[in-house]
Amino acid sequence: EYITNTGQVPEAWTEPYFKQIDELKKMPGLESDERERRIAREESRAKQRSLKGIDDLLRYFSHAPVFSDDYSRKVLLDQLQSTKEAWLKHIRK
Repeated sequence: EYITNTGQVPEAWTEPYFKQIDELKKMPGLESDERERRIAREESRAKQRSLKGIDDLLRYFSHAPVFSDDYSRKVLLDQLQSTKEAWLKHIRK
């Protein structure tokens, strides 16, 4: 519901990665090149986790017996797919 209402990634999915990024930014003695490499790696992991999460939801709701009719299932799956496509466009920038 959160994803379809906001179009945003749930914070719980990415919070560990962004906490790690905050720690890397504060880490003394780390050379800037290494810091940027590690930050980029954590950002990439956060993006991968987000896409895996929405793929898991798409897979689950495509078969879950939680819908009263096929139209309701299609509406939710279409919304999730549209959100995933928007995230992919944003990630590629």
